Amino acid sequence: MDFVAESSGGPDEDASDEAEPRDVYFFFSDRAYAARALRENWPDAPGTKITEISLFDLLYRWLPGLNDDGHLAGTN
Repeated sequence: MDFVAESSGGPDEDASDEAEPRDVYFFFSDRAYAARALRENWPDAPGTKITEISLFDLLYRWLPGLNDDGHLAGTN
């Protein structure tokens, strides 16, 4: 399971009308905060593992990849 939710739509920068919802991948600055968000928002996923990634990987691998795939990043 991933920390993923669907966006609420909203205006798209490339269009004048409402955009289709996109997947939002969540990133947390602190392991304890991620654990609390998991416990409170996804209680049916007790086996989910929280994984740390480096700032380099976030900035130069994850974020460009999410953008290229049309997804959004959600941060705390």
